[in-house]
Amino acid sequence: MFKINDYLEIKDMHIPYAYLDEFCSAFEKLLDNHSDQLVDVAVLSQFNGVPVTELEEDSRNALEGIGFKLAGERMIRGGVVDPQPREIAERALFHRHHLHQNSRLENEIQALDSVQEVRDDFGLRGRAEVYRVSLKNMASANQLHQGINLRGHQVWASYDHFSTLLAIRGEEPNEELLDVLEFFENHSDPNLFMERHAMKRAAFRKLIQPLLRSGHMVQDYRGGFRSVAPRRGLDPVILRRDIFEDLFLTIQ
Repeated sequence: MFKINDYLEIKDMHIPYAYLDEFCSAFEKLLDNHSDQLVDVAVLSQFNGVPVTELEEDSRNALEGIGFKLAGERMIRGGVVDPQPREIAERALFHRHHLHQNSRLENEIQALDSVQEVRDDFGLRGRAEVYRVSLKNMASANQLHQGINLRGHQVWASYDHFSTLLAIRGEEPNEELLDVLEFFENHSDPNLFMERHAMKRAAFRKLIQPLLRSGHMVQDYRGGFRSVAPRRGLDPVILRRDIFEDLFLTIQ
């Protein structure tokens, strides 16, 4: 079981069928504990090595009894998984992220041009998968990058926006990681970096995590990485005031 952003990803679980009821009772308490930490969505792909779409009725009923619902090829607990007409889903999807309310443009791709960032959370991606609204395609059309905003959320936004956020943070990168930033100023392919340093992907991820969290690096829509240079020429105090005013208006 892995925690990914705002949800739990469960690839598979192997439980003796004789202890199914006891397991479900204990598993429900575990998931509820995660809900107390604001991680209230869990996704299950397989159970005892069997895809959830092929589960026997007893196993499926037991999982549904603790809140899981079948959605496509997975079972999801929490969030919004009940099917709705596509028109209603798209309205709810973009209403929550204020795209059309702020822009009044005719479609979502154009609307993305008028907002600074769109949070890449499970609710958005889950509905996008169910209703075939591709957030990645929209990010590609607008050449957006994926990074961490001031609230600590993973969002899609322009490179200039992340440059502004880095100027507001005013943090200097770790000196031990300056060579990583220098490499990704001119290259974006992580495989090239790993080959040069004889590094496995897990070690590479561990290496760049501090840079991603601090805003010194972002991931582009093609899966590559790019170093972020802080915005120059404006007072960070003014930038901070402007961004907080925008956040306040969004909350209102």
